[in-house]
Amino acid sequence: MTNSPKKPLAGSWVKQGSSIVADQTELEIERRMREDLQQVSASDDGWDRLLVDPLDGTYWELTFPQSQMHGGGPKLLSPVPLILAQTKYGL
Repeated sequence: MTNSPKKPLAGSWVKQGSSIVADQTELEIERRMREDLQQVSASDDGWDRLLVDPLDGTYWELTFPQSQMHGGGPKLLSPVPLILAQTKYGL
């Protein structure tokens, strides 16, 4: 994940005609999860996930802050410090 910002990425869903679709940030989160990051752990309920960038060791957390929405809502991908990763995910 070279040249990527180390700041949170908050996806959104937008209305397009009669459909609801992922915005560009949501698609970027999905791409990073598929191509750049490796899942390390998940919360006990399975919703929150801890991922790592194997190139620089940065930990990222995937959450769903609008979980009341269908399917958990849009994604939030945030860099997290090692201490949070250790505490929340038992590393």
